[in-house]
Amino acid sequence: MSPCPTYAVAFFNRGLVRQSQGDLDGALADFDRAIEITPDLAESYFYRGQLLLCRKNPSKAARDFNHFLALSHGSKPLLESRVKELMDQMMVKY
Repeated sequence: MSPCPTYAVAFFNRGLVRQSQGDLDGALADFDRAIEITPDLAESYFYRGQLLLCRKNPSKAARDFNHFLALSHGSKPLLESRVKELMDQMMVKY
């Protein structure tokens, strides 16, 4: 069963499932589609940023993390804290 092509949350949720099952290509495609449909779905940027970081693409990951922070406006403190932690690590590693 495929999600409705215009339902961003369905793509986001399927991306989470695919990521948890190790299907990183599928997860990335779903997060991309969720962002394409609903560009202000902050969590999509967070999870896509994590995947990009795993794929050794820190500049794109940082862009997604910054976009997440701009959209979340302090409403997701745990994820925001994790983003700041990941970005600090990126500064050291890359």
